[in-house]
Amino acid sequence: MSSPEKENSQQKTSVNLPNITNIFETNAILNFTVENTNVSIVNGLRRTIFSNIESVVFKCNPYKESLVTFEKNNTQLNNEVLKQRLECIPIHITDPKAPLERLEVHIHEKNDSDTMKYVTTEHFKVYDVNTKTYLSETQKNNIFPPNEITKDYILFARLRPRISKNIPYEEIKITAKLMRSSAEKNGAYNVTSTCAYGPSVDVAKQDEVWKKKEDELTNAGLTQEEISLEKKSWFVHEGLRITIPNNYDFIIETIGIYKNTYIVQQACNNIISKLNKIIKNIETGSFTINSSKSNIQNSHDVILHGEDYTIGKIIEYVLFENYFKVGNLTFVGFIKEHPHDNYSIIRVAFPTETNDNIELYKMLQDSCRILIKIYEKISADITM
Repeated sequence: MSSPEKENSQQKTSVNLPNITNIFETNAILNFTVENTNVSIVNGLRRTIFSNIESVVFKCNPYKESLVTFEKNNTQLNNEVLKQRLECIPIHITDPKAPLERLEVHIHEKNDSDTMKYVTTEHFKVYDVNTKTYLSETQKNNIFPPNEITKDYILFARLRPRISKNIPYEEIKITAKLMRSSAEKNGAYNVTSTCAYGPSVDVAKQDEVWKKKEDELTNAGLTQEEISLEKKSWFVHEGLRITIPNNYDFIIETIGIYKNTYIVQQACNNIISKLNKIIKNIETGSFTINSSKSNIQNSHDVILHGEDYTIGKIIEYVLFENYFKVGNLTFVGFIKEHPHDNYSIIRVAFPTETNDNIELYKMLQDSCRILIKIYEKISADITM
């Protein structure tokens, strides 16, 4: 189907495009409000940020796939514990075209002194296997930078002093290769330290409700001191229930590899890429729709291979808004039968029996195109 035909075939949607407002960043923490959208859209963004943003990492597990070689380690911590610590260290290589196959990280430290020695990322050396030289200190510090506030480096291991000449000094020697991965594979590869959202509080209505509550307390004979204490409690508990429908306050804090706005935009691009893949799979006939085994009449199971709640719930939302509410569908729901399944299901039902899936294919494609516009809007609005 050509592009003009696609546009003409797309039905008018009842799903509104969101607005991004109240954007501000303080102490590397980004706050913004997503207005006029469903919770599934915001939750899809949060889940993608948590799981699908790739970064350069140390691949330590499982053992057979490890890119980290321990040549020497007689410290307090065994190899597996040190691998876990190594995985959690952020690597500040942001160029997607960086030649990672050329780079190795070498760690070789020993303690022949009479005091404790702390091995940090300052001691890491980055080796270029092509030129057979180490990167300069400046280049290395760009990859493993110190903390911006304390100027300290990340602690990796401790080497104890030996208490006798007959005891060998503690030593560690590691060679590690680099690769790209995401928190979907290993939670240690997360690119944010904070990523959450909550419903936006309706401040005006909140004050209005409190005024009535305050009058009730005054009439009940409470003192001003008691009312003041009650007010503090009410605003941080019951008052937070008074929210603006379909408005969500989002907060995100990077661990330092990427900028906050870049992470949000990458998450949007990731979702858009998955939606485009679904559209393409439908066009090429490599998309699976099965007759449902449920008791729901005229029902079909849309199989989303390699996808879970993130994509499934946002498609379910658009199908519900555009087709269920107007009677084109009598049922729409999402299910992932088991957490270990590498697929999920969107179950839909039609008012009458259908002999083919042409109408359902069109619904799915139109829903994906609507969602692409939504996330394109979020990505465009988040720029600062």
